[in-house]
Amino acid sequence: MAATINETRVIEAVPPIAVEETEVSEAMQTARYCTLEESLGLIFGALTVGYIVMSLAGLAG
Repeated sequence: MAATINETRVIEAVPPIAVEETEVSEAMQTARYCTLEESLGLIFGALTVGYIVMSLAGLAG
């Protein structure tokens, strides 16, 4: 199990701003990549189904 590290830095600004840096685990990076990949497939599939339905509607009309 990967541990996450939370560190807080203060950026020199007026007023000071605290920035939290969190290490992203390899499993989370893989999950994000797979979600993006699946999203593109879903969009392509929806466009394909829409094209087929519109083509059939055009032939019927």
